Amino acid sequence: MDIFNKLNINIDDIQRCAIHSRHDIKEVHLKPCIDASSFLGPMFVHAGWKVMTSTVKSSVTKVRFRNVPIYVPDEELFHLASFFGKVKDDLVTYERHKGDSLRGLENGTRAIDMELTEGKSFMNYIWLAGPLPVDKLARITIAHDGQKQQCSNCLRTAHEGCPAGAVGKLCREMKTDTMSVENYMRSLNENFKYKSLKDQYLSSLANPDPVDGLDIINSTVKNMTAEIELKEKITHQKAQLKTKENHENEKAKKLELIKKSVMEE
Repeated sequence: MDIFNKLNINIDDIQRCAIHSRHDIKEVHLKPCIDASSFLGPMFVHAGWKVMTSTVKSSVTKVRFRNVPIYVPDEELFHLASFFGKVKDDLVTYERHKGDSLRGLENGTRAIDMELTEGKSFMNYIWLAGPLPVDKLARITIAHDGQKQQCSNCLRTAHEGCPAGAVGKLCREMKTDTMSVENYMRSLNENFKYKSLKDQYLSSLANPDPVDGLDIINSTVKNMTAEIELKEKITHQKAQLKTKENHENEKAKKLELIKKSVMEE
């Protein structure tokens, strides 16, 4: 539409809009990570109408964590979120597959509703692991409204010095040096004082001196490990029941065949 061109709004950046609901107000809901402030400006006249832009911002922001391995517990997400604001209702929503053979199954994306601290936003990427030694670090993508774009290659924003303006593909083509996961996580600790629950626990084992909150960390890790062990036990029991059920079905089929054979004789 002409009005979108006038405001320099890209149609691809729009998630949904209500342009016919009211004669004097047109509503546009932008996709996550699109900064609405760039579309604000002084009043102007368009097609004989006076146009004034404004934003309506909810105090609650939905933060999505994509590609989260099953072994990463919700406690790690809550812990990370606590450095950027207040979690609402202490609830994690598990999103599900749509429109394919896996429809209805959880898809690895989790979401948290929270009130972000003024001036803070999540990084786009974080590496997390589960509580067990065999649980490997996995890269998780984080997205929410008003978030600054971070380069997927050098892991810096344009403000932090990404030469490609935080566009990962272009940054790789420019052969920009990448940042190691170790250095990246260290920078999060320096900038936000953030350290994952698992890292805190491992640090406490290496350092025999008392650590504030160590009992809480130990308790959290133990609870996380117990939860995983319980899930594994339930899965094993279900598998045993399924095997027993299949065995009983096979036995019933054989008996039915024997009965049929005797009747025919």
